[in-house]
Amino acid sequence: EDRVDIRAVESKCLFAQNGKLMDCSTALAVYDSYDLSFATRVIQVFLSHVWITDGWLKVLGLRYYFYFVPAMLTGSLVSMACTWAEFYGLLKMPILGHCTISEGSLVEFNLSYSWWLGAIVFGLLFFFGEHVFGSKSCFLDRCCIHQDNLELKEKGIKALGDTLRLSDKMVILWQREYFTRLWCTFELATYIRFHGSKKIVLVPLNHVPFVLLMTAFHFVAAVGFDVVAPYLAWSPWFAELVAKYVPPALGQLAFMSMVHFVMLVAFYMTTTPFAFEFFRKSIDDRRALEEQLANYTIKACKCYDERDRFFVEAKVFEYFGTLEEFDRQVRQLMRQQMDAVLGRTIMPYTTLLMMEWAHTMFAFAMFVHSPEKNYGHIMIMMCAMVFATDMLAMYVIQLVVSCIHDSPSQWLQKHAWWIGPITLASIFGMFTTAAICFVYPKLAWTYKAIPVVLMVLITWKIYGVFEMITCSAGPDTDAERQERNVVEL
Repeated sequence: EDRVDIRAVESKCLFAQNGKLMDCSTALAVYDSYDLSFATRVIQVFLSHVWITDGWLKVLGLRYYFYFVPAMLTGSLVSMACTWAEFYGLLKMPILGHCTISEGSLVEFNLSYSWWLGAIVFGLLFFFGEHVFGSKSCFLDRCCIHQDNLELKEKGIKALGDTLRLSDKMVILWQREYFTRLWCTFELATYIRFHGSKKIVLVPLNHVPFVLLMTAFHFVAAVGFDVVAPYLAWSPWFAELVAKYVPPALGQLAFMSMVHFVMLVAFYMTTTPFAFEFFRKSIDDRRALEEQLANYTIKACKCYDERDRFFVEAKVFEYFGTLEEFDRQVRQLMRQQMDAVLGRTIMPYTTLLMMEWAHTMFAFAMFVHSPEKNYGHIMIMMCAMVFATDMLAMYVIQLVVSCIHDSPSQWLQKHAWWIGPITLASIFGMFTTAAICFVYPKLAWTYKAIPVVLMVLITWKIYGVFEMITCSAGPDTDAERQERNVVEL
């Protein structure tokens, strides 16, 4: 039988009316919040957060946690299905124009549905996923603990331990104030006591807009590929430019690479000013979190009512033996969570893969667009772009942004607002152009596979992919054994 004092709320309620439940600036009547919850013994997600954080940012973080990956996978499936239908003539594509290629043959240039529809499906599912993927039972203190009735409020607070014990996952909507709040510490301590840290999901809220921006960044690049590039590569005026200005020794490939580079830089510049600022913000957040964890102590945490401190510290002492042991566990276990989400010095490989999935859908479109049916070359280009060149570009960019961010030069800091975006656009353009070169069939595609495989292996080495595979398949680490011992206490 469900206990009245253990309550949950449907996740779809968190997104209703622009997420007003997550916004502390929104005054809610008691019946608007508490009556949305229900008694339960199953809580799928325990939401741990700080109320002073902007509500819209927390809603965006929850959408990222619940719907980003399902929306991305569904969008990719739609893109693949459209590609298949277009390839076999089952779906007629609108004609945008005509291009003249070798020997004067005229080719229709069509707008592929594949990645456009995939992008639309992704956006709809991300922002309206609660109507498609269903709802989950969540704990949100504003709804599940009565804010007016003192008797019900006391029961709800006393039941927090059991609520955390019955919660399948804890999602931490992290902002810089999180590890300074005493009640956040209590929630974290209790959850680690019953479940360890494996089911704790750290969602740095400032990181979410950055991931979405970089996803949009790659969509913008795909627009350049899908709409503009064919007119440059196959138009009569382009052929005249090649014949007039490109020395025979240089070849058409070099000229086309130059045109692609200029075009890509122009397209990338529409988003790199925002990307540069988010990169800098990401550096600050990572360093702030590192500093918080390195100096974390429960005694420094703050609370609105100092009478709560005795209760929280008594529970922590009961769970961990000493306050110092809990401090040590937080520093160690949450550092692992931070490294998994934000990376130690550079972003994780898996996070970057999610950012650039638009390029994968663009490769699907190229199968339909290609007038020369060079499918092997397109596959090589897609693998080079998705698994190597884009990742290497992101690695170089993170190093460059760090150097600009930490530079003691006042002149560089003053002009970083334009130097940074231009540098980012140039780096992206250079590496993406390198990937595009693999599509030109001047050499058998089987020979092109060799450098692409080497590039992927080098990229995996830089991002520590091999170490990730080894750790996931290997025996428990010392940290995992210590964590299991804490849970078994």
